[in-house]
Amino acid sequence: MTVISYAQNFEDVMLWRALRGVENGFYIDVGAQRPSVDSVTRLFYERGWRGINIEPVQQWHLELVEQRPRDINLNVAAGRDAGQLTLNVFAGTGLSTAVDAHASVHAERGFERLQVQVPVRTLQSICEEYHVAPIHFLKIDVEGFEADVLAGIDLALVRPWIVVVEATLPNSCVANYADWEPILLQADYDFVYFDGLNRYYVARERAALAESFSSPPNVFDDFTLSGTASNSFSVGLLERLDRAEARTADAQATCVRLESELAEARTGLHQAVEDTNAHARRIETLLREGADAQAHHAEVRYELDISRKRLAADMRSLEARDGRIRMLEEKLDVERERLHGALDAALARLGSDLGQRQGALETGIAKLEALIAQKLAAAEAGVDRARQDAADHARDLSEAVRDLAELRRAHDASQTALERERQNASDTLRDLADVRLELAASLDNAHHWFVLHGQAVATLEARLAEVLDSNHQWFMRAGEFERRISAFEASRSWRLTAPLRALRRGPVAVTKGLVRAPVLATMRALKRHPRLWAAVSQRLKAHPRLFNRLKASALAANVVQAPAYAPPDAGAALRLYQEKDRQDISAYQLRLRRRIRSGD
Repeated sequence: MTVISYAQNFEDVMLWRALRGVENGFYIDVGAQRPSVDSVTRLFYERGWRGINIEPVQQWHLELVEQRPRDINLNVAAGRDAGQLTLNVFAGTGLSTAVDAHASVHAERGFERLQVQVPVRTLQSICEEYHVAPIHFLKIDVEGFEADVLAGIDLALVRPWIVVVEATLPNSCVANYADWEPILLQADYDFVYFDGLNRYYVARERAALAESFSSPPNVFDDFTLSGTASNSFSVGLLERLDRAEARTADAQATCVRLESELAEARTGLHQAVEDTNAHARRIETLLREGADAQAHHAEVRYELDISRKRLAADMRSLEARDGRIRMLEEKLDVERERLHGALDAALARLGSDLGQRQGALETGIAKLEALIAQKLAAAEAGVDRARQDAADHARDLSEAVRDLAELRRAHDASQTALERERQNASDTLRDLADVRLELAASLDNAHHWFVLHGQAVATLEARLAEVLDSNHQWFMRAGEFERRISAFEASRSWRLTAPLRALRRGPVAVTKGLVRAPVLATMRALKRHPRLWAAVSQRLKAHPRLFNRLKASALAANVVQAPAYAPPDAGAALRLYQEKDRQDISAYQLRLRRRIRSGD
């Protein structure tokens, strides 16, 4: 593949011959100058390489930043130590140098000299900062400052494959490498090639690359010149290019003139063609309008004939349709009379059915009210029993107080006995302390049960309010259902199909549907209170038929699991529990009496 050489002395061609097999390589260019003119790295950058360009002249550094965005571009000088140095700048040339002797020679030859202070860094610090490895080639062109640049890099740690260093005095063929070549040779770099301007060195571990420097650039390197390099080849090429560009400019001017004349001719021709086309279009339009007028006249006559025929056919169709309409009106009158009769009969039957259903509904509501009244009475009875239990505990407390009075009297008697029998004094005092503790515990127990029964009464009253609220909600829903039924029964379809429904179900089914939901809700509420559930069940057993029907409904709705009814003696169990407390107190009283008697 042909490559383009941008370097001044074909350095890029020689390096490309050795490194063409490396993809995405890395280079360091010390004294990079411009990014294209006399550039050793432009050929490699165009093929995906990147690297570090070190250029202390700000003019060239800005161009590098603009045209080499992939590279690391540093506006510093490379030297032996970090710091500052005075750079002699010769604007627009590649002669800028830090060597004052060389700068004086250039100034004597008429170049304008400008001295500026620039920062200095060592190559070693730059490589350490940017962690570059491997470095495929290092090129140094610093106008006599090469020894200082090489002194600032540790070639034992940083090992470029190839090092290219300018080896002559500026703008001359006088050799100038004696003071810096030993640095490379001592670092195991072998000299392999001199192109008249630069000396090439290959790292000893990359000795195979030396074969690429056995001959100068030649036809087999397959390269062309960019024309921007400052050498005689490019100068001749540029002169021929300038002449070719001048001839091209003349030819372009001639082409512009001829194109202008051709455009004018085309404009005139185009105008003539447009005029001709306009006349042709006008003639075609007139011919088309005449043909359209004739065709339209024929179409109008044809449509007129068709319209006349259609009118006659429509008249005949209207006459036949009038006859059918009269016949249908007669049939409609007959059917209307028949429907009126059927509707009157259906309304009469519906009125009778509604009366019966209303009576049945009122009966069901009365039964529901009676059932709720019974439940309310049962709940009130439960509350009364709870209050009675509280009264019993109050009586027990009174008994405990009376027992306390008896104990005090017994205590007085025991005190008298203790005075007579001093030997039993300590035992009697301990017994008295035990009696006081047990009495306090008994009083606390009685108070505790009194509080519990008070809470039970409050809970039952709250639950009763919930049951009443639930019943009210179910009554509201029943009213809503009744309104929906009334609206549905007011529809025409319902009235017409009433005889069929009357044969399938009666008013009783509707009453059952309305009563079932609130009854089941009441059952579920009572089931959460076993004592109240047992009391209501006991009352309902006095009416076996009603009890059995409610039991079947509860089983069907999973309110209870067979045989999950509360035992009929739930009230007895409650009384037994209350009596147990009283038995405990009575036993305690008996123990006190026995101990007092034994003390006597």
